[in-house]
Amino acid sequence: MKCVDKKTGRLLFLYEFDKLSEADRHRFEKHLFECDYCFQSLHALSPVVTLMRQEKEVFASDLLPAPDGGGAEKRAKRYRLFPSPAGGWRWIFKPALGVAVLMVFALFIIRPWISGPQTFADLARIEPWPYYALHTRGQLDEDKADKLFEQGMELYNEKKYTAALVSLDSAKILDPADMGKQFYLGLTYLLADSVDSAIVYLNNVIQSGDVTYLDKSYWYLGNAYLLEEDGEKAIQQFEALRELDGERWKVDKMMGRIKKCKENQP
Repeated sequence: MKCVDKKTGRLLFLYEFDKLSEADRHRFEKHLFECDYCFQSLHALSPVVTLMRQEKEVFASDLLPAPDGGGAEKRAKRYRLFPSPAGGWRWIFKPALGVAVLMVFALFIIRPWISGPQTFADLARIEPWPYYALHTRGQLDEDKADKLFEQGMELYNEKKYTAALVSLDSAKILDPADMGKQFYLGLTYLLADSVDSAIVYLNNVIQSGDVTYLDKSYWYLGNAYLLEEDGEKAIQQFEALRELDGERWKVDKMMGRIKKCKENQP
């Protein structure tokens, strides 16, 4: 098995540290769904990714634009894990990144037989849905629920999900009919690893039938059930999403992986 697009596959490190443009980020996320090799590699490298996130400031300081002003791909080449075409190894990493690279090397040497995720939770793909403020400051002064919601979403955009929940939950209490508030509350719970609460609010959005957030709610709810190791309920959400004709390529890829995971279970 090989990467279907090595040029895009190199963007992993930049992706982990939010150093990609919006277009490159979407391109890489789509690549993860299309490329089984990179999807399985990402699963195998989960210990490295955890270390990278713990030492984010150390690693991120080395993710600067290329001296010649090159884009994401040129920066990503600085982080190759294999010999360059000219020969020799390009070790330009800081000490902490060197440790991560050694871990990667060990994983590829010791665990070359990895064929895919072992549990439903390993299949879950949960990334924050983008949010852009829709209210002017004057409008917020007049509506307490919207003001609280925007405060929470500022923290959400900063990836401070646990802190964001306080304002988002208060906004939902003041305006329970607004499915946008319920959707982002559910998603924030999911990103904060409170899966049970996320399921409640995402289900609320689906039951409301609000078409603005329906497809997104099915997607995140399916992933929430994967985290709960409930493959059957996850399949139900993805099938419902497919009926809406929402991003079929992504749904079909996920369904294929769930099927394969089920077949490999004892």
